[in-house]
Amino acid sequence: VASSGSRNQITFGMTLGKDMRDQLDAFADFYASLGPANRSEEGESGNLKSEVIRKGEKWYYLDLKENPRGKFLRISQVLRYGGRNQIALPAQGIAEMKDALSDLLDEFGVEDVGTEQTSLDSQMLRAESKRIYFDVGKNNRGTFLRITEVRGRTRNAVRLPQSCLSKFKEIVSDYCDRLGVKDEEDKSATE
Repeated sequence: VASSGSRNQITFGMTLGKDMRDQLDAFADFYASLGPANRSEEGESGNLKSEVIRKGEKWYYLDLKENPRGKFLRISQVLRYGGRNQIALPAQGIAEMKDALSDLLDEFGVEDVGTEQTSLDSQMLRAESKRIYFDVGKNNRGTFLRITEVRGRTRNAVRLPQSCLSKFKEIVSDYCDRLGVKDEEDKSATE
């Protein structure tokens, strides 16, 4: 929490989580290998280790630094419009943060889809001012279909387990029938 009362935060999707966890692990190991703080450099904020993670249009900078108060990790997220969000945590908390992220990834993380399903590319549907994405993912609970609605800067997603997709298809088909929605093939045959 900043002195103004605002909260500093960074955000990233679960697909970046593995990269972030791996970097936190490397920083924790590096920190463990360091000796006691060098307090002779009063007032300087010395860089001890830096890394960059790039995922699509997003950039994350990780910097392990030392100042008169001790060692700390600063994680910065550079935003598309030029802004920057950042958090800092005491270096002693790096391993704890990595463990918490590992727990999240174990429970909710998204892995690459298996080789038997590589033909399932992501698909996108434009509907008025919205974009709807369909992606197949896999985590420790199994395979799922993620449907994401994007409108402007708002994103909403739902995950449907593979076990319910047949029933989901049946319900959508039923609503299409009730609303009189015709397939593209049916439309061209009647024209």
